[in-house]
Amino acid sequence: MSMLESVLYVISMLCVNHIEEVIFRGFLFKALCKKNVKQAIIISSLTFGIGHIVNLLNGAEMLSLLLQICYAIALGFFTIILYKSQSLVTCILTDCQYT
Repeated sequence: MSMLESVLYVISMLCVNHIEEVIFRGFLFKALCKKNVKQAIIISSLTFGIGHIVNLLNGAEMLSLLLQICYAIALGFFTIILYKSQSLVTCILTDCQYT
């Protein structure tokens, strides 16, 4: 990869991370949180993980995909950070360290 391709790849990964945070933690969690916080954390974490199943379209191997989904579900529980801090930025910064 050229230097430009590498830079564009990193930028796209950062953008995807932010968009995922806004969708799964910003919108989904906030909407579900009004009824039951624990249930909202579990549902947003599971949907975040299952959302990675789209990588099947990219030709990912099944074992690799299952591990990625499990890892994404585990990272989805960072929603607790959002709940405690009341800041999506804190959640984004924490998630960036692990992806």
